Amino acid sequence: LYLLRLEREFDQQLPHNNAKNYTIFIAFKNLVEQNYATTRNVKDYAEMLTITTKHLNEIVKEFTLDTAKTFIDGYVILEAKRSIVSTDNGFKEIAYEIGFDELTNFTKFFKKNTGVSPKTFRNSLI
Repeated sequence: LYLLRLEREFDQQLPHNNAKNYTIFIAFKNLVEQNYATTRNVKDYAEMLTITTKHLNEIVKEFTLDTAKTFIDGYVILEAKRSIVSTDNGFKEIAYEIGFDELTNFTKFFKKNTGVSPKTFRNSLI
């Protein structure tokens, strides 16, 4: 009975303890959605949230089990895939839209994170 009571108390306290971190995480997620094309740097997002990069990484790991950098890169890849699938734009245009100045950098980034080139990805959908 004692253990069950402790577990219930812990479960009731959990949302209150994580509410602040959850708010910061949602703010981070929104900032990534708004700024992914201008910066993929964790330090920039931490500064926007007025917290340290270490604290931001701890919060992101709490909710995603990944680092802030992995979260940002994942979002950029998701947007790249959306653009590749939903538009007929060339890869250079897509790269520029999501914040890459050079097509080669975009191609390397995409291949590193997905295992295939953007061209192979588009061709696999046809």
